Amino acid sequence: MNNYTNWIRLIYMKKISMLVGMLLFYTGSIIPEPVDSLKQLLKSSTGEKRINFLLELGEHLILTDPQEALTAAAEALELAKQAQLPSLVASSFQLIGKAYYRLKDYSNSKSYLLQAHALFTEQKDTAKIASVYDNLGDTYEKSGGIDSAIIFFDQARELFEKIGNKKEEAMAYSSMGLLYWRRGQNLRALEYHFKAYQLRKELNLELSIAMSANNLGVVYWRLGNYQRALEYYTESLSIRERHNDRKGIIVANNNMGLIYFKLNDLEKALELFESSLRESEQLDYTFGKAYSHHVLGHFYLKTKDYQKSISHSLKAVQFYYEVNELNSVALSMGFLGEAYAGLKDYNKAKEIFNAALDTAEKANDIFSLAAVLQKFAGMYYDQNDLAGARKSLDQCLALAYRENFIDLIIDGELLYSQIEKRGGNFKKALEYYEKYMQTLNYSRLEQLSSNISDWELKYSTQQKEYENILLRQENRIKEAEIAKEKLFRNWLAVLLLITLLSLFGFIRYYTYKRKTAKQIVKQKEELERLNKILEDANVVLEEDIKAKDRLFSIIAHDLRSPFHFLLNYSSILISDIDNLTQQDIVEYSRIINKSSEILLELTQNLLNWSKFQFTNAAINREEINLAEMFNSVIDLHRESAGKKEIKLILNIENDLKLTSDKEMLQAILRNLISNAIKFSHEVGEINFSASLDNGMITILVIDNGIGIDQDRLETIFSLEHIKSTPGTNSEKGTGIGLVICNDFVKRLGGTINIESELGKGTTFMVSLPWTNSD
Repeated sequence: MNNYTNWIRLIYMKKISMLVGMLLFYTGSIIPEPVDSLKQLLKSSTGEKRINFLLELGEHLILTDPQEALTAAAEALELAKQAQLPSLVASSFQLIGKAYYRLKDYSNSKSYLLQAHALFTEQKDTAKIASVYDNLGDTYEKSGGIDSAIIFFDQARELFEKIGNKKEEAMAYSSMGLLYWRRGQNLRALEYHFKAYQLRKELNLELSIAMSANNLGVVYWRLGNYQRALEYYTESLSIRERHNDRKGIIVANNNMGLIYFKLNDLEKALELFESSLRESEQLDYTFGKAYSHHVLGHFYLKTKDYQKSISHSLKAVQFYYEVNELNSVALSMGFLGEAYAGLKDYNKAKEIFNAALDTAEKANDIFSLAAVLQKFAGMYYDQNDLAGARKSLDQCLALAYRENFIDLIIDGELLYSQIEKRGGNFKKALEYYEKYMQTLNYSRLEQLSSNISDWELKYSTQQKEYENILLRQENRIKEAEIAKEKLFRNWLAVLLLITLLSLFGFIRYYTYKRKTAKQIVKQKEELERLNKILEDANVVLEEDIKAKDRLFSIIAHDLRSPFHFLLNYSSILISDIDNLTQQDIVEYSRIINKSSEILLELTQNLLNWSKFQFTNAAINREEINLAEMFNSVIDLHRESAGKKEIKLILNIENDLKLTSDKEMLQAILRNLISNAIKFSHEVGEINFSASLDNGMITILVIDNGIGIDQDRLETIFSLEHIKSTPGTNSEKGTGIGLVICNDFVKRLGGTINIESELGKGTTFMVSLPWTNSD
């Protein structure tokens, strides 16, 4: 595996100069006029004008000569600092960060962009903050931090939406969709690409619409919905042909070729693949060459021309590395390994498959990982290593089921059936074959409907043919009657024979008609049954998606800010600690510590809530001493109460017990106490009490804090109206504590009520069923 990885790196180093060529192609090999004009202006400019000219020059050079752009930005930064112009200092930081990004120095890029962000934040320049977030998304994407990249693109999108910049908002959606697609999370990718598509339609940005349509087609292709993929590919190709977008046409033609390949029209598919490759070579379009070689490698692999497949896949790997498309590198390496396996060179195939898995993991691409694991399983099956085949296929199917990769599921279930059959486990082989058929039917309901229509047409044609046969027979009978006087006896026999034949034909026709009618009814019933299965599955899927969306909305709402502060201020400490004062270091550390506390509280709440919300965990009832539990939870909050000099007064009998779920009850008390401290004034007091009455334990948490207004009381337990309100000392909260309290109280069979008056305080009343344990 190491040898193969070294070989890939060697290709990358040899071809790095071609990447520069590609960049020159995008922007023009001749330096545009504005650069010359700006250089002339710089010769006679000073002060703020010179700084602006330097920044403008850097922006023009950023693609063609990032090193010179960096030099211009560095001079602008020094002059802006000397002139004490914060906005131009921030712009200089941003341009330096962008230049380092182009030079592939991602560490320095992050550092300067974060400094730009801090200054733009002080200046409250929303548009600039959004653009820096977008730059940080690009930088983290290229350095392998896909999760961070998604967070930054989402922050950029939110700000672009706020200021009404729909064009950049669409671009942020598109960037997030691409990252989710690379991770194999196709449903999320579909959601974001479609939002970008809608915005671009609204703005009538035709070439951008073509890009979004192509992205939607790619996602639908991976989901196995080839009809929708074809619709979006066709729309993308139409727009690109209208605008003579030669590079876009190359991509679209390769995608259309894949559709023809799927329909087994090999001649048309090969024609599109080869013409796309020729056009890419003429334009020296690196991505186009990579994609064309990739699909040709796949084409020759499936047609078992392994040597040609190897040749094209090697070139695809080479070109994909040049444009840093690691997920596509992994897929092309998968084709390469499969071709060597087809040539029975299993050692070489295994080495390549391992390198492909490493690349897929580095790219954090779930689909590529699953696809290579399935190819691994196929190779083990060919070698009759059934244990190895099962292990790889189990890993593949776990990912495929989770992300709904229909093609991988279908092929994987069929391969598993073959593995078990070869191993002599016929019962399990049959189970997997039935799964395979069910998945196949599920993905082809429209095709089934089309097949039934074709069958009905064939039946109608056959019926007409039988009617013509009967008509011809009647004519023969009439001819026999005309000649019956001459040859009465002979024609009588003929007539009898014809009558018998007619009767036999009619009976067969009638029987066939009844049989085919029953088959139609049976096919209709089967189609209705499959539709019902699909509808039920959609209901379950919609419920799961709603549950996930609820959790995602909470995480997006409450995790973003703490992570944002942790990331920004820790990065500044790492990159610029030598230039910070002791006071700055203490303040940044305090912010990081506070953000960590908020994250810890939120994580505890989410873990407890998700355990019962999504795993359907059983309620574990046990005997609980209420005074002991209150004391243990209060101890956790004494420090925060002490900071505000708040008295915590407990008035509960020591022997008061109830039977309930310990984890849920702790979470309820923890959130109620934390909430009371947060909204109490300094030198206040909070009273805790509990009593038993009519089989119910009533717990009271009473504070003399700021109180809650009536409008907020009506929605305070609603997940859809989560709102994080600062405390009396500007404490930040998670926003979901009371939602979790309400959910857990209901699960335990109890109720929760609130009495509150603005300026006087709040009383939370929790009633839970008491069970006598004696």
